Amino acid sequence: MENEKDNRTTARRELNPDKNEVRLYCHSEMKEKKEQGILNRFNERFETALKKLHEGFGKKGTLKKADKIHERIGRIKQKNTRVSNDYTINVIVDEEKQIATDIQWERNEKITGGK
Repeated sequence: MENEKDNRTTARRELNPDKNEVRLYCHSEMKEKKEQGILNRFNERFETALKKLHEGFGKKGTLKKADKIHERIGRIKQKNTRVSNDYTINVIVDEEKQIATDIQWERNEKITGGK
């Protein structure tokens, strides 16, 4: 296996006697950095969309109905499926008026298990 100066690549072979097959796992530091950059960009887009929705609560003439806010959050999650499961989103609703008063979100820490 060839390695570049800045890129460490490793490969591991795993035998599966039940299925009588061999699996080869490859890991590249450069590929890992690239994937992490892509995920960071998706997270940034997702949080930007949530912030924009949150900022609307302080402005006149913006969306505030609770059911519509939930629809909008669903649309944002649909557009960002790769990272939407990494977040917990809570919508604070005024039960009397049925309007949303706040959105809170928190990014869940992923537990990464390497093989």
